[in-house]
Amino acid sequence: GRTKSSEALALFQQCREELDVTHALYRENKVSEAQRRIQIAQRLFQQAGKLRHKKGAARLVEEDQLDAEE
Repeated sequence: GRTKSSEALALFQQCREELDVTHALYRENKVSEAQRRIQIAQRLFQQAGKLRHKKGAARLVEEDQLDAEE
């Protein structure tokens, strides 16, 4: 909700929709499909985060690098 980028907002919305689908799949015990869909949601979230704004995008890249090192 803090982003002003319409592209990022659209990606965040798609991510939320994927999470809803994922939740339903887990409830139906369709675990392998749910796992695939959660990965899609993760990629959408990461893409949206990088579009938020230039300062935030740089911070997210730094955080991604720190996470990869751990």
